[in-house]
Amino acid sequence: MNFDINYYEKDGRIGVKYLSNFYLNDIEDYRPFNAELMDEFNVGLIPSDVQKMGKTAITEYAVQACQKDWQKRRRAVLKKIRSREKRIDTMNIPLTVTHSSGITLIGLIVKNPDGYGIRVTLEAPFKSEEAYIFNYPNCFAACVGGLHVYKIDGTLSDVVLKDSRKAVAKLYDEELTRQKHGDVLDIVESLNSAIDVDD
Repeated sequence: MNFDINYYEKDGRIGVKYLSNFYLNDIEDYRPFNAELMDEFNVGLIPSDVQKMGKTAITEYAVQACQKDWQKRRRAVLKKIRSREKRIDTMNIPLTVTHSSGITLIGLIVKNPDGYGIRVTLEAPFKSEEAYIFNYPNCFAACVGGLHVYKIDGTLSDVVLKDSRKAVAKLYDEELTRQKHGDVLDIVESLNSAIDVDD
């Protein structure tokens, strides 16, 4: 592991800092954490007894100190990543929404079992069979615009919480329509799936 090591003087003592260009992985979820490892870090002052031993001892100490410091930072970042992944994997968040009609709705947010993002369902006053999946960013513009499901720590973003509340209300409206006009909706779905367009 090579670092760009720089030395400085402070009150007659030699200090060490290093520039790290190492990162964990280019996986999208790791990128914000990589920023914590790609910076200039101050390791501190070389011990007086090592400084007295000369350049070779100082260089050896500096390399070891930089490697040790970077490994410590790497372990801390990996711990944050594991904590984030655990928070996402065990997500089970009830969501209370007041519908425009005044009825209190209970939704549930869980990790999308089929991939990235979350799954939002209606749990009360009745349980819908349908769900909404939120998995943005799904394009570069959304990413640049800050549209994310999760914050860096694995908690839900304000945007996805707002969208989830809307989804619970929409699931309720859709279920009411299905209960009221289910037979007509079944015919419409059947007609739409049977459409065969000939040229």
